[in-house]
Amino acid sequence: MTSRFLSIRKLLACAAMAIAGPTVGAPGPGGATLEAVPALSHIVMSPFSGDKNAVKAGKKLYARYCGECHGVDAQGGNRAPTLESQRIQRATDGDLFFVLTNGDLPSGMPSWSRLPDERRWQLVAYLKQLNSQTSLLPSGDPPHEPR
Repeated sequence: MTSRFLSIRKLLACAAMAIAGPTVGAPGPGGATLEAVPALSHIVMSPFSGDKNAVKAGKKLYARYCGECHGVDAQGGNRAPTLESQRIQRATDGDLFFVLTNGDLPSGMPSWSRLPDERRWQLVAYLKQLNSQTSLLPSGDPPHEPR
């Protein structure tokens, strides 16, 4: 494991300790939403930012783990919303990593903490690539409304 991943793990561990106990906006026992991402996790940057190979790997992981609910094209499905929304587009790398790690069980989003950090960051790289395509639309709006 590279020192880059170790640094991120240490930062996330510090973030977890900083929010230990009841904190306004902290995730409950059911999981996390973008609104519940701790400040320290919010600022974490992906170690794969701009890495095309990570995007390719993330696309494969997305097809395997996420497409069934969010749709093969990430435009939403019967069980989960689009991932091309403005809300996801504005999320930071750390926000997305935190939600992937913790899930949001009340909404049906499982925790993907069993995937290694590297794989979750590859998913983030793929999602951010989707977001960059969405931001190129003339209005800046997603092609479909969130479900």
